[in-house]
Amino acid sequence: MAEVRVSRRWAQALFSLAKEQGAVLGVHRELLKATALWQQSDELRLTMRNPAVSTQSKQKIWQKLLERIGTSRLARNFLHLLFDKSRLQLLPDIATQFGLLADDAEGRL
Repeated sequence: MAEVRVSRRWAQALFSLAKEQGAVLGVHRELLKATALWQQSDELRLTMRNPAVSTQSKQKIWQKLLERIGTSRLARNFLHLLFDKSRLQLLPDIATQFGLLADDAEGRL
């Protein structure tokens, strides 16, 4: 339950910025792409959690993945912040919460 609250706060912060920039739909798509990468790759998750892999190496890996999926500056900065704060494991929940906020803002159920 605590993770959902934390994820919702992260999602609300990003949603607020995305809404200001008129980029809610695009940022949501980018979050979903990053989430798919995270969820589909056991190797990625293990590497990012492995203390034997340097932070610098992990940063390079994450940067290359974000470049490959073509994230906007806003999404890229947010996803780097998640990395910096060791919150990547929350990415699927953050994407879900962001989607709920977007749906609510558009009046969708």
